[in-house]
Amino acid sequence: MRLSFHAILTAVILLLAVAVLVKPESQQPVEAPDSLVYILKAEPTTLDPRRIADETPIPVLINVYEGLLRFRPGSSEVEPAVAHKYEVSGDGRRWTFHLRKNLRFHDGTRLDAVAVKSCIEQQLNAGSKLYPYAGYIYGAVDKIDTPDDLTLVLHLRYPYAPLAKNLATPAAAIVKPSTEPDRPVGAGPYRITEVTEEMILLEPFPEYRTGAPRMDRVVFKTITEANARLKALQDKKADIAEGLGLVDTIGSRQLQTVELGGLDLSYLAFYTNRKPFDNPLLRQAAALAIDRNAIIRELYPGEVVPAHTPLPPGVLGHTSKIEMAYNPEEAKRLLSEAAYDGTEITLVTYNGTRPYNPAGGLALADAIAVQLEQVGFKVKITAYEWEECKEAIRRQDGDAFLFGWISDNADPDDFLYNLLSTPQIATGMNGARYSNAHVDALLTRARQVPDRETRTRLYEQAQEIIVKDAPWVFLNHSIHSAGHRPELHGLIIQPTGGVYLANVYKK
Repeated sequence: MRLSFHAILTAVILLLAVAVLVKPESQQPVEAPDSLVYILKAEPTTLDPRRIADETPIPVLINVYEGLLRFRPGSSEVEPAVAHKYEVSGDGRRWTFHLRKNLRFHDGTRLDAVAVKSCIEQQLNAGSKLYPYAGYIYGAVDKIDTPDDLTLVLHLRYPYAPLAKNLATPAAAIVKPSTEPDRPVGAGPYRITEVTEEMILLEPFPEYRTGAPRMDRVVFKTITEANARLKALQDKKADIAEGLGLVDTIGSRQLQTVELGGLDLSYLAFYTNRKPFDNPLLRQAAALAIDRNAIIRELYPGEVVPAHTPLPPGVLGHTSKIEMAYNPEEAKRLLSEAAYDGTEITLVTYNGTRPYNPAGGLALADAIAVQLEQVGFKVKITAYEWEECKEAIRRQDGDAFLFGWISDNADPDDFLYNLLSTPQIATGMNGARYSNAHVDALLTRARQVPDRETRTRLYEQAQEIIVKDAPWVFLNHSIHSAGHRPELHGLIIQPTGGVYLANVYKK
């Protein structure tokens, strides 16, 4: 059948109109304007805050659950959450929390002092196999009272200043006590409504304590490869993607980044309880031989910041006044004074990357070995898979080892007492087997006193001794980063990872 010229012209016009209205797929957002697509760099290992074992679920958890306290946006300081205020007794052993009125879990159940008490006691009674962080968070708690529906009193066995930070961690979120382990119920700004192999869907909780959040849907997806996350942003198939910094997005004018220093540390440690590194002169020589800035430029420019003490910037007690700066000539002199005879040093490292070492353990070990050999050390590298590496350190394989730490609670106690005090040798946390009675006394006192200025002074004094003793060489702290579309506003990245999304919006 032949078509008239008029019919053909009409068809062409219609096709052109459709072509104008329909953009190429790469330019179309996959979600509606009131939806937010958040790309994770690793699959969350759990959606139950009580069972958290690593940092992967944090971006989801901090938007679905809340604890008595939480970290302020963009800060390692705490602020009220489920509790609107709290007081600590003069002896530091009684903590009284006053809960907000009319709080509800996502299923409508009332969130009151009895629910909080039950949540905590359920975890403590179940033990560490089911809830691995319960002992860490609530270990100082002796008993819990609820004088009324909105008052919770924690009685401690001993004064414990880090408790406030403990209660702000994602693992301390309040979950409905009777919740099944695979279907926890929280009280945060969003609730989980669907979980598939491809995504986690959150929808607003209208009865959240500050009102419903601004986005109607939040979709979490996982893309492990950085270039693929970047492409998803460029193609408008995502609104925010974690693990992308200025270095990644600098060539994309339509993208922006947010960054904040992480609560972690990469370090080189020495077995201080046996030869050859029981000699502090050898440890100091090694510390002076390491040019951390050169390593950062070579391995991860823009991804980390140099570390000079154990504490990252933003953590109470952090100071830039103390360091053992790179000085290869002094390192050679100390090596000679220590009468080092050229015995081969075995450096234990891990295969693969870590959040504080995106270049990987072998690359870092190679860079350090080169610098140590330049001043006269002879170095051999032995690498293990991550879990096997931890066992090797417990056995004291080698002479020194590369390791790192990711803080759970942003408190200096988590870095210093947990990793460098004498009592932690027996637990395996103090892998360097470092022991100094003066440091122990300072760290014990600092975890007992609530006064901020006193704690700061005590931690600075302890770090002066630790830097001089050199059980570790402090290498770097990571930078948490995320790339995002320019129409996304209200983004403040958290030092623990993730973004509070309740006040994030598109414009």
